[in-house]
Amino acid sequence: MDPLAPWPDHATVRLVPATPALDAETGAALVAAIGKLFTQFVHEDRCRAGGAVVLADGAALAIVWDGPALSGCSHDKLNGILAHHERDGRRMLTAPPIVLLDPPRSLDRAGLRAAVAAGTAGPGTPMLDLTVTTVGAWRSGGRTTLGAHPLGRIVLRHAAG
Repeated sequence: MDPLAPWPDHATVRLVPATPALDAETGAALVAAIGKLFTQFVHEDRCRAGGAVVLADGAALAIVWDGPALSGCSHDKLNGILAHHERDGRRMLTAPPIVLLDPPRSLDRAGLRAAVAAGTAGPGTPMLDLTVTTVGAWRSGGRTTLGAHPLGRIVLRHAAG
């Protein structure tokens, strides 16, 4: 099932990794807080609709809106909500940017190289492409494999030596 099914292809998506993964309570609180903020944004004509969806068993959060690009102030408000939920060592604003899905985890490049070297990640390992910016791009390639992603191919090539 596509977690972004209610959204049109042209809607903007911002994928935010979370490490450690969001538990159900924190994920629900984030979705509610972001939903409340987007209600305000709609009222102020900043967008037509917006919200958030927890992805990959909490390893990432999709913030989605239908409308024009949000202002820097709007992103500051979204970042404030994310920062508020960075508790107990959880990172979202500064989380490692590579999200592998089996098992769900965020890694930096060094962590990815170590996972490949240890054999816990390889070309077929599913991952999220955090560079997608629209729901349509998410649908066509937001969930990919390490071997199909440009960064993954570089790491795999260097690991092969």
